[in-house]
Amino acid sequence: MKNVIFYFSGTGNSLALAKQITQKLGDTELISVPAYSDAAEPIKITAERIGFVFPVYFGCLPPVMKRFISNLEFGREQYIFGVANFGGGSWLAFGQLDSALAERGAALSAAFPVKMPGNYIVKYGALPQSLQNKILERAKSKADGIAEAVKGKIPSAIPRGAPPLKIFEKRLLKITEGFGKMAENFHAGENCNGCGVCAKVCPAGNISLKDSAPVWGGSCEQCMACIQWCPREAVNYADKTAKRKRYHHPEIKLSEMFRTKPD
Repeated sequence: MKNVIFYFSGTGNSLALAKQITQKLGDTELISVPAYSDAAEPIKITAERIGFVFPVYFGCLPPVMKRFISNLEFGREQYIFGVANFGGGSWLAFGQLDSALAERGAALSAAFPVKMPGNYIVKYGALPQSLQNKILERAKSKADGIAEAVKGKIPSAIPRGAPPLKIFEKRLLKITEGFGKMAENFHAGENCNGCGVCAKVCPAGNISLKDSAPVWGGSCEQCMACIQWCPREAVNYADKTAKRKRYHHPEIKLSEMFRTKPD
């Protein structure tokens, strides 16, 4: 393969972008980061173009992406691009991605921020459908443009966050580093029927079933997949989400979100 795209996705936004860019590029392998996050040996990447598609969490690169990159080996003269989807802003994510690559002897060639419907239900519910549709249409157009830029290996400046944001970077990183402990806030209500969807879509493999009820461990990524994909809306976070409207990308099938490693 000339190209490879690694993606991390909880509600399907990053997967939808990665799929569209993959289709437009051609000759591209699409790889789920969680499916390969437990690889024992370093993964050598020989592709000509390498992409990382991910959501922005608290203005930062998701911890799972940084851990994954720390296990990669790169070649020379590779075009490496990042696609960050966000509800509020890409903030510090690209600078952190470039730093993670630098630790592996590589560098980010181009950065592409894409606004998508916000999905952090702990803070807010899903946007009105009409607004979701507008944002998704714009994102599709943006993804086509990204594919063309990647084909031409066009470089871009790497946003590193405005100085005021840099002041708060340590505080924001502390939040993301504490995602595991935050899993204790999840719970399933009486309408849970033990279907196991939450366990299947959890990219961290952090949910197991005990007596047909979900149990959360300490490896949470705060992606909200368990809440957003639950078919009975039985999963909630503390007392914050019960009455909030759910969201997942309308063009992504549930089965595409299952945490499985390709043969």
